Amino acid sequence: TRPGSRFVDLTTRETVFLGRANFQDVTVSGRKAAFPFTVFERDADFRGARIEAAADFRFSVFGEGANFKRARLGKSVYFGSTRFRKETRFTEMFSEEDVYFDSARFEGPVHFDACEFNHGATWENSTFADTVSFTTSRVVGRLNMSRARFDGPLVMKEVRLGGMDFIGAELNGDASFVDANVEGKVRFSLDDVTRARYLTDPGP
Repeated sequence: TRPGSRFVDLTTRETVFLGRANFQDVTVSGRKAAFPFTVFERDADFRGARIEAAADFRFSVFGEGANFKRARLGKSVYFGSTRFRKETRFTEMFSEEDVYFDSARFEGPVHFDACEFNHGATWENSTFADTVSFTTSRVVGRLNMSRARFDGPLVMKEVRLGGMDFIGAELNGDASFVDANVEGKVRFSLDDVTRARYLTDPGP
C-alpha cells in the first residue's frame, strides 16, 4: 500500500547488507544507480524497480538469492563478475539498452523467462552451476554466450533473438532450443576466415 522510495542518484559502493535488502518498487531517475562491490548477505529484492540511470552491479555478491522480477531498466545494466550464490530471478525484466553479465557466476538456478532486452545481451565467460531458463524471452540484438560454461540444463524455449553467439561455450548438461526464432547469424564456432586470421594468436 506504500510506494517505494524515489532517488535521483543512488550509490552503495563497497557496502555490506547483513539483513534482507528490500528495493522493491524503488525508482532511480538520475544518472547513476551504482551497487559495485556490494555484498547482500541475505536475499535482495529488486522486484518492480524502475531504474532510468545506468545500473552497475559489477563485482557484487548476492548470498541468499536475488529477485529482479519486473524490473525496468532505461539504460545499460552491468552485472560483470557478479556472484549469485542461490536461486536468482530476472523474470519479466525489461531493458532499453544493453545488458552485461560477462564473467558472472550463477551457483544456483537462474530464471530469465519472459524478459525483453531491446539491444544486446551478453553472458560471455559466465558460469552456470544449475539450471538456466530463457523461456519466451526476447533479445532484439545479439545474445552472446561465448565461452560460457553450463553444468546444468539450459532451456531456450520460444525465444526470439536477433542473433546468437555460442563460440567456445561448454555445455555439460542438457541443452534444449525449442521453437526458438533467430533472425540473424548463429555461431557455435568461428568461420574459416576468422579462424585463419587468428592462427598466430588465438587469444583475441
